[in-house]
Amino acid sequence: MNVKHTLRTAVLTALTAALAFSATGTASAEFSKDPSRYQHEAIETAPRATAVLADRPITRSEVMARAKVWVDRALPYDNDDRTDGYRQDCSGMVSMAWALESKYEWTATLGSKGTQVTKAQLKAGDMLLWVNPSGGMGHVRIFGGWKDGTQSRYWVYEQTPPKAIYHEYNWADTVASYVPYRGNNVIDDNVQAPGASLSGDTKAELVDIRTDGTLQGWYNGNGFTSAPWTSNIPVGVGFADPARVKFADLSGDGRKELIYVAPDGKLRAWYNGNGFTTYPWTSELEIGSGFSDPSRVFFADISGDGRAELIHLETNGTIRGWYNGNGFTTTPWTSNIVIGTGFADPARLHFADLSGDGRAELVYNETNGDLRGWYNGNGFTSAPWTSNIVVGTGFTDPARTKFGDVSGDGRAEVVYVSPEGNLRAWYNGNGFTTMPWTGNEVAIGTGFTDPARVLFA
Repeated sequence: MNVKHTLRTAVLTALTAALAFSATGTASAEFSKDPSRYQHEAIETAPRATAVLADRPITRSEVMARAKVWVDRALPYDNDDRTDGYRQDCSGMVSMAWALESKYEWTATLGSKGTQVTKAQLKAGDMLLWVNPSGGMGHVRIFGGWKDGTQSRYWVYEQTPPKAIYHEYNWADTVASYVPYRGNNVIDDNVQAPGASLSGDTKAELVDIRTDGTLQGWYNGNGFTSAPWTSNIPVGVGFADPARVKFADLSGDGRKELIYVAPDGKLRAWYNGNGFTTYPWTSELEIGSGFSDPSRVFFADISGDGRAELIHLETNGTIRGWYNGNGFTTTPWTSNIVIGTGFADPARLHFADLSGDGRAELVYNETNGDLRGWYNGNGFTSAPWTSNIVVGTGFTDPARTKFGDVSGDGRAEVVYVSPEGNLRAWYNGNGFTTMPWTGNEVAIGTGFTDPARVLFA
């Protein structure tokens, strides 16, 4: 089959600033105080307890959100005044943002609440600490992120006279004095599960279910380009009915498994142990039963943990989901709940991660040709969908509408199988927004005349 495509371009914008930092400047320094005073205050004022309370785990996004509250309020700098028990100075701001149980830390003691990291390891919510070698005034900042790809400029939240601020600095003016630390109780946010594909490299492969039952796979070596498919091989045989063939990452290892909805209602799954190779399946087992209509069976990662859930559209329009708590086993499903109602036609129902956050959105191809998307803001719950918008128009034949992460960036593209056999794709450059598709449509393949036999996996 011939493949053709047009290149896309992306326009990036950057925000720059011209503020510089002087490592010896007193404007960003904590006022000098006798360390013994802080120790005395802690003993005298802290609630009495028989044991030291452990600092609770706190995610990086929460650290930054807490710090931003002080910045948004333009909270005045003050060594003596307190907000929520924390001093309104630089070390008090870090203690507050990290939710430290001890509210009496200062720049000479904050290091004990963290672990030194390298410049390359810095993440949002870490701190940059300057301890004055003379024992006097020091300073500390909450690292927000890099402003450029060369890591030469960064931004922070900090409390410095006269108030809490957002500020930008050059790393060259920082490295001699400030040491990066990671809070011992600061944890990464839930790591987004990487997208899955047959190969395991996150870029969706193309699979054509041929009339002789062969599953012919095209390897996506180039992503969303004019020629994404670099080779093709048979990845399965004996699958004559395309409606019964599904692909999903059940194991959570980034490689999609093959699933067959058998005529007897059983779900037979083959583990993908070898990625994109000829017949990559290394084991087979039964993962469910009682699913007699393959058109009503879907697989998608609703929870965002990397393992695809089982979804069934019941005849009354209810969408029931089974949580995949155990991965590729004979009993992967640990609970089931209703995750939607009022969706009568299975041919119009799709699940795809449009936002790029690892959780699949629901997309319904309405009778007027609109693609209406429901944002998955809550994961695998009885109310996962928090908003809905139109993400596309003009898709009047739902059988020809497909979704797949062709680019491999975590956001699913929309692909239309035209009556002429062309695969017309739109790049998802904006995530879950109204009409997120950027650039012109691109033909990523030709010669695929039967949309029922075209899958992205």
